[in-house]
This record gives sequence, C-alpha cells and structure tokens, in this order.
Amino acid sequence: MDRTIGALLLALPPLTWLLAYITARWGYLFLPVPVPLVGVLASWGCGIAFVLHWKGGGLGRGVRWMFRLLMLAFTLITPISFLGFANDWGLRHHIQSVSSAETIQKLRHLAFENSKYPNDGRYIIDLERNELPARLGDSPWGLPGHAQIRLGGPADQHYYYVLLSWGGALVGHHELVVFKQPVSEIRPDMELGRQFVWLPGTYVILCDD
Repeated sequence: MDRTIGALLLALPPLTWLLAYITARWGYLFLPVPVPLVGVLASWGCGIAFVLHWKGGGLGRGVRWMFRLLMLAFTLITPISFLGFANDWGLRHHIQSVSSAETIQKLRHLAFENSKYPNDGRYIIDLERNELPARLGDSPWGLPGHAQIRLGGPADQHYYYVLLSWGGALVGHHELVVFKQPVSEIRPDMELGRQFVWLPGTYVILCDD
C-alpha cells in the first residue's frame, strides 16, 4: 500500500504539469473542469493518505512525525510549484503555433493600412474577424475574441500596433502584439502584461487578470 501511494506521489506532480501545458496549449474552453486542479487535488489526497497510513517501520516516534511533516510539505508544494510555468509555456506555444512570419506580416500590413491618425481622435480601431488571417484560428482556441489596432498618437507612430486577445480572466488570458514597425522594447507606460519576444517587433503577452 505504501509503495503504491508513494509511486502516485512521484507520478502525479509531473502529470499535473503536463495537463496544465496541454489545456493551455489546446484551449481551456473545451474542458468541463480545470483538469490540472484535479491533478493537484489527487496529489494532495495521496499525500495525506500516505502520511496517515505510513507506519515508519522501526523509526522513533519523533523521526516518524518529522518525516510525515516533510512528506506533507512535499505533497502540498510540489504539484503547484511548476504549474504556472507549464501553463505559461502552453499559452506561448499556442500563439507561436498560429502566428507564422507570413501571418505577422499580414497583421503588420493592417497596422500600416490604418497608420493615418483618424480625425475623430480615436485611439483604438476594432478589427472584424473576417479581416484577420485565417491561420490565427487554426487551434481549438479559435480566432481571437478581441482584435484591435491601437494608436499611440500622431507623434508616436512607431508604437502603432495590432493587439489580438484570446481567453479571459478565468480561461487563460493571452495576447499577441504586432507593432507596425519593429521596436526594441515595449514601453512601460503601455501597461501590457508579462512580455515574451516572439518575432522582431512581435510579442506574446501573458496577462495575470
């Protein structure tokens, strides 16, 4: 019994991380329950069962309790230690899989087509789904839920960019930002999320909302 529970304790954390990557990479929206959370709860359950069931052999009482506390800490911390990393990795790979260099060039062309500062003072131009490259929908995530061209102002045309968003606050909010012209970095005042360079002038944004 102890060996079985111990084997599960070792196997469940990496399985949970893999599930976190898969659900992020191929779309949360098609899952009725958050599968990584199920893995975390299963791992915690096995850890508690092991702590309660383990007899400790010939070890003294103090040593047994110390070992139990260490195992309990291992059980609670390990499943969630790399969960965020696996989730982020999956979201980044999703965007990279649907945004080839050709797709990025098409998006950049959209920004160039709208590079004239509008007379009505708008800073955001919404894009229709039929204006976007079809390649962006080649995953279970589908086409972006929001697509916009954001304008920095007449004197700031280098920072005109296309912003595409998938997911939401509860389902993996992640974005693709394509600047009209490649820029060396994203300005802090643009208030985007965590940034990862993809292609020149192109960034994957992971949002924590």
